Amino acid sequence: MEHRAARQIYLPVPIYPQDCLRQASVADFTFHETFHAPGCVLPCHAHERATINLLLEGSFHESFRSRTEVCMQSSILFRPAGEDHRDQFGTIGGHVMIIEVGASRLETFRSFTDVVEAISQQRDAQLEAIGQKIMQEWRIGDEAARLALEGLTLELVATASRKTKTMRPTRPIPRWLCQVRDLLHDRWEEPLLVADLAAAAEVHPVYLARAFRAHFGCTPGVYLRRVRIAWAKHQLLQGARPLSDIAFAAGFADQSHFTKVFKQETGLTPGQFSQIRDRQNHFPR
Repeated sequence: MEHRAARQIYLPVPIYPQDCLRQASVADFTFHETFHAPGCVLPCHAHERATINLLLEGSFHESFRSRTEVCMQSSILFRPAGEDHRDQFGTIGGHVMIIEVGASRLETFRSFTDVVEAISQQRDAQLEAIGQKIMQEWRIGDEAARLALEGLTLELVATASRKTKTMRPTRPIPRWLCQVRDLLHDRWEEPLLVADLAAAAEVHPVYLARAFRAHFGCTPGVYLRRVRIAWAKHQLLQGARPLSDIAFAAGFADQSHFTKVFKQETGLTPGQFSQIRDRQNHFPR
């Protein structure tokens, strides 16, 4: 009996339409702004195109056949086309900008880099800054933004390509520091201090603060604020609670303070963010 190889089935980006906040095609790149709910699990699947994944907030584990990548806020994950993977998001979900790379762009990249054709994760201040500029132009969304998004994505790929040639192996995060991070996720509603975290981890507060910044790129206080904002994003997209209730539950003194911090972190007011789903394909053609 003749046996035929199973045909690989590709799924869209994102695989669940309700996870897509906005999307638009720009110069053979397709941008998908997505938000995945806390604890969301995406079963094993593959995509037809290579993708560049900018983790804006939250965390997720992405498992491949050969390894697992643990992605934290500001991580950039490159995933080649046709690569089977499974995702599990953390306790505050994941806000991700996914950029699909079209065939013509992929062919152009092949002449100078293979960074988009291999699994790799990078966390770097220079790449994070480019990612922030991409999101700024994405929010503006006018005709000039199309040109800016194309240029910034090319800059992102070029910068990542250079860094893959000079990257040093990343140091593993100490177990005690992972426990501190998990504590921030589990007890984000509490007014935690560095002294509380240090006592739980049985380390000196100064040592904790230095190690936390070295591995996560920010202070514990900033990280906790981002956890709260990520929770608030999920609530805003659900549309079931008044803004004042969300602000109070997220640990802010009042709605005005919440709105100010939310805009600092996301570039949008809470009201603007809650309307994102209604602005599909918003770029001029």
